Amino acid sequence: MAKNNNSGTPFDVFDHTKRYNHSETFLDRLDPDWGLSALRLRSLEAQFLQDGMGSRTAKRILKTHQYLENFRKRLETGNTLSILHAVRFCAKEGMPLPSWLSNAVIEQADRFMNPEHTSPLYDLNDCFTSGAIEASTTRKRKTIARDHKAGMRFWIAMHELVARDSTIVSVNEAIDTCLTLKPWGFAKTKAKQLFQQIEDAQIALLPRYQCLSQKLAKRRHPS
Repeated sequence: MAKNNNSGTPFDVFDHTKRYNHSETFLDRLDPDWGLSALRLRSLEAQFLQDGMGSRTAKRILKTHQYLENFRKRLETGNTLSILHAVRFCAKEGMPLPSWLSNAVIEQADRFMNPEHTSPLYDLNDCFTSGAIEASTTRKRKTIARDHKAGMRFWIAMHELVARDSTIVSVNEAIDTCLTLKPWGFAKTKAKQLFQQIEDAQIALLPRYQCLSQKLAKRRHPS
């Protein structure tokens, strides 16, 4: 079990449990992530005294907050699937849910679990949806799932092709070439649509993602 430490010393990156104080040890016994989260917040206070907003922990938390803001903005447009993306991200980072996300989870859960809700939902597919495509039937949902899988395979193939072939300088050229490599089951118009859907999702989810058109623009106009 962790050794108690009542000081405000930032945690040891090699063995953070040795830096736990009494309350953090208590939380660690209940759940390891709770103990570590409390330690991180205490570490932030100690680092503030030394480095202010320039501290490593402060920068990390600010970066996490900025990343979560992308999901919040998508939620405001009606994309409730962003709730799951944000929860997954917080879980991976070991961060507590921000208030907007907690409220969103509670709201959607209440709409699904409470039949007396003023705006009830009867299907989890309706609770968490991008809102971009109507999927009111099982057939439509299967079509969307099939298109998404096909789009992901084509998107990956496009990026791999561009990485291999430095002579390709446009998305249109990459699509034409990729379609000749194997039978995909769809023509160019569908290929462009599927590829762009995946690209748009990557841009929305990953703030620093450089889309393929940007990469190829640099090939056409190297600095």
